[in-house]
Amino acid sequence: MRCLRVPTYDWEVEAINTHVLPDRLIYDMAALISIGEYVCAPNDQGWSAVVVAVQDFYPPEVVYEEDFEKSIQKAESLGICKNRLWNLLSGCLRGCYDLPTLMAMIDTSDEKACLFRHTEDFGLRFQAANGAIGGLSGEHSHGDCTPDLCHFSSLDCTRVAQRHKCSSVDRQSCYLVQFPPMSDETMDDVLWYYRSDSSKARPCIVPVKSTCPDCVAISHVWSDGTGAGVQGKDLMNECLFRFFCDIAKILECGGIWWDAISILSEPKLRKVAIRNMHFYFHSAKHTVVHDEYLMRIPWKDDGTPCLALILSPWFTRGWTALELAMSKSVKVLFKDPDNDRVPLMKDLRNDVLANRMTASLGHQIASAIVRNVWRVWDIARGDRNLWELTDILKTRSTSWPRDRIVIAALLSGIDPAAEKTNMQASVMKQIVTSYSYMNASLLVHGSSTIADHGSISWCPTDLFSRTSTMLLDDIKLWHRLTLQIDPTAALEGIF
Repeated sequence: MRCLRVPTYDWEVEAINTHVLPDRLIYDMAALISIGEYVCAPNDQGWSAVVVAVQDFYPPEVVYEEDFEKSIQKAESLGICKNRLWNLLSGCLRGCYDLPTLMAMIDTSDEKACLFRHTEDFGLRFQAANGAIGGLSGEHSHGDCTPDLCHFSSLDCTRVAQRHKCSSVDRQSCYLVQFPPMSDETMDDVLWYYRSDSSKARPCIVPVKSTCPDCVAISHVWSDGTGAGVQGKDLMNECLFRFFCDIAKILECGGIWWDAISILSEPKLRKVAIRNMHFYFHSAKHTVVHDEYLMRIPWKDDGTPCLALILSPWFTRGWTALELAMSKSVKVLFKDPDNDRVPLMKDLRNDVLANRMTASLGHQIASAIVRNVWRVWDIARGDRNLWELTDILKTRSTSWPRDRIVIAALLSGIDPAAEKTNMQASVMKQIVTSYSYMNASLLVHGSSTIADHGSISWCPTDLFSRTSTMLLDDIKLWHRLTLQIDPTAALEGIF
């Protein structure tokens, strides 16, 4: 038995009352069984038999001081961004107390452990600007990031040079593919593929309107150089275009939907297309997740690829949460440990996520974070809780505030009234009233509200941004109190 302490937001550790805690293994095993059965053997209501049998069981609110401090030191030594990690912990079953379990998945004695390090490639930004940005160039780490702030989350990823997929030797001969312009009439004809009768990648429009059952939708991050780039309008590196087309060919699909080339540039039409692009992910045969961070993680059947997924830049984007929620089949690209030339493609549901009771607790926790996105999208559920939506969007730290509200609306199954003058207040009310319940902890925010009076005057302006209320001593008591939301966004509950 030991004197226990809990972390504060700046990763310091402050003392609290002494607790007598049974062996942590008891709690970890109970949590493992509970989560495992929730995934593998739920009852008709979707609950684990353990949860039903022990309805008043709550995971421990404290962990051994040494466990937590060692986990913090381990994360720092690995170069993991504190902001990304802390955002993830806010969505875990036990919050920050799941940190030791997640960090235990990474074996620091393995030379590949350093691949979990978070970096930003300013070399691509350097190419785009034809000069260093703020004196920065090359690769930079997240060592100065704090739990409250990632120094790289607000960078403009649209001004990143496009990546090459060919070798440095072949790069000299790699040419730019010129895509034919799209007119207003071809707004839905946005699938591309290369002609197979030529040694060069000649793009052609695949004539599919509105739905694309035989295509691959590319879910990616612009920060790693897979966006539109800065080389000119409708121009793409041939090797990058062919790379995605080859992925489609492996999956027996005849075209790709890729936002970098599939969305019109005209401002009004582009705005409409962006609001509707999640439908392409819903109708696509497969969604392929591409992130250079994941492409360097060698595949292992030990749960670490799942941990890498939730730590990846791809998991910090708001739009990718919507893309994931809408997709029927998701394939993730990892590094093939036996072949450096081509990536290894794994199915998210069947291969990456934990599907066995024998999976480690860390793997179960990481999988639950991913599965929560699908749970939020289940708009037919009568018990939908607004907290679930806020929990998902807290991890999406690289989204612009306006985008975050639109994404929240689309995840809620509503069409946001984004053109209204007071867009934030009107869309927020649409979102709130689409849910039946919310946790009372959302009332404890300390922020300005979107209205000075009225039924929604309780709602903070930063509802979908992370706040520090999770560290209040009694926040768990507020969290366990469920309030009902009426059609006017007013709240009702017993306090």
